[in-house]
Amino acid sequence: MSVGTHEPTAESSGGTNGREVVPPLQTSGPAAKPKIRKRCSEARESYKRRRGMGISAHDLTKKIRKLDLFPEISKELAIEVEEALKDLQEYEENSKKYPDQSFPNPMDRTILPRLPTEDEYAEALKEVQDNFRTIDHGYVRIFDAKSVNIICIVMYTKLSDLNQCLRPQLDFLCEFLHGCKSFIIPPTSEDPPEGYFMSAMGWSQNMTRLKILDQYRDEKAIETNREVYDQLMAGSEKAGGTLWNMYNRLASRVAEKTMKHFKKPSGTLPADKDLPAVDANDDESTNQVAGNLAFPTNGFYADHYWDKETLPKPPTAFALVLPTSKSTGQIKSRSEGYQVDHGQLVFPDVKIALTFPPDTVCEIVFQPHEYAHGTMKAKAFGDSSRLGICIQAAPSSTYVVNKLLEVPPNEETSTSEK
Repeated sequence: MSVGTHEPTAESSGGTNGREVVPPLQTSGPAAKPKIRKRCSEARESYKRRRGMGISAHDLTKKIRKLDLFPEISKELAIEVEEALKDLQEYEENSKKYPDQSFPNPMDRTILPRLPTEDEYAEALKEVQDNFRTIDHGYVRIFDAKSVNIICIVMYTKLSDLNQCLRPQLDFLCEFLHGCKSFIIPPTSEDPPEGYFMSAMGWSQNMTRLKILDQYRDEKAIETNREVYDQLMAGSEKAGGTLWNMYNRLASRVAEKTMKHFKKPSGTLPADKDLPAVDANDDESTNQVAGNLAFPTNGFYADHYWDKETLPKPPTAFALVLPTSKSTGQIKSRSEGYQVDHGQLVFPDVKIALTFPPDTVCEIVFQPHEYAHGTMKAKAFGDSSRLGICIQAAPSSTYVVNKLLEVPPNEETSTSEK
């Protein structure tokens, strides 16, 4: 078993060379030895962090083998694609036949998969728990065996190992984001969809401040509590800076490239060419290229959206996961009753599952438009919650339609590896 990971298969045992072997004391069955190794690994990492020493990465190389965790959704998506193809053909025929008339362009249509049902999540979770390699501590880099591209980088840091500078920054970030909830239009349902409030948060045009996106602003609440709101927004630059500091901490050169992509007008996607010109130093308007802060939940078909041959490569994304209190938004520890089960971030085509243990900060760099990914449904207990934040490019409907129209129905939608 590798540092930071847990394989789903058992380890093989060696020969005894004719000597009697006394098995080590196991306090909790066959899993005791891996648990001891994990504790030793975590102790070494903690020792290095406390002394400012660098943590060496554990590298994994994985072959891409298409795996569909939600086959029924894939079938529905294939039907939508087939209908879109028919609509496109009809549109082209009508445009040629009646050049003086205008017809609805099917390319303006957005094709997106629905969210899985509870039963579909349960079935997918069983597949993940039984057959995926779990990563839950350490510093791990995962590479594509064919292209040698990085699929993702993940680093776990215990709350107790955060330095005296970083912990206050994260506390402030959590406090700021929780405070913004009071000025976001409330969701229509009592149980809002996962990531609703982070979907309402975005960036200023110059990428220095966090903002509540215009369509989510509760103007009445803002006007009623203007002083509180203004005081809260005074910390928006500090909160945004903390996110970029965390990104730079894990992958500084990648973070710099992502920032440049968001700030230059040429970094916009093809679908955004008609947007009005903006000042890269504008501190008031919203950066439409950067999108929102929602954690990735349903990117299982993301590799279909990006046409590598005709579209520019989107920037690398950064995600941050923190254990928090639902009522206060503050970082919460296991000793304070924190418990959130499941909710793994999975990469099905390489059978990798990133878990989020208590008392741990998780930082992730990944390629959101190139490798399929998504999260299992989490189960929170009591006042526990899990704050997931992501810096990534906004999705484009043109990306979606152009790429999906090129995928024949039912292609690469198998429930088993090929």
